[in-house]
Amino acid sequence: MRVHLCIPPEHDDIFIQVMGPDSQGQKWCFGRATFPGELSNATSNKDNAEVRSLKENVVNVQEELKSTKEELKNTQQQFSDLKSTTNALQDSLKATMDELAMMRGYFSIVSS
Repeated sequence: MRVHLCIPPEHDDIFIQVMGPDSQGQKWCFGRATFPGELSNATSNKDNAEVRSLKENVVNVQEELKSTKEELKNTQQQFSDLKSTTNALQDSLKATMDELAMMRGYFSIVSS
């Protein structure tokens, strides 16, 4: 099997002479997995940090979405309440206008 092995440059030539040249950026060695030769812990750590950062961003966006949904629900409820209040005020205004028209009719009969 092939895995990445950090071999000091001075020993690399001897290792290659014994095990053969590396193929596709890989080093011969004992192990269970194959990794590209240029892969290093720094790259892996950087990738892991990026993944963690992206996961945190996803969590933040999900929390913001949840908050926005709650705000939307509250706004919809306020709109519904305002609509009910407006309808009640319109009904009251109509009733007042009807009473006023009736009073005008009454006073026009009385004053004639």
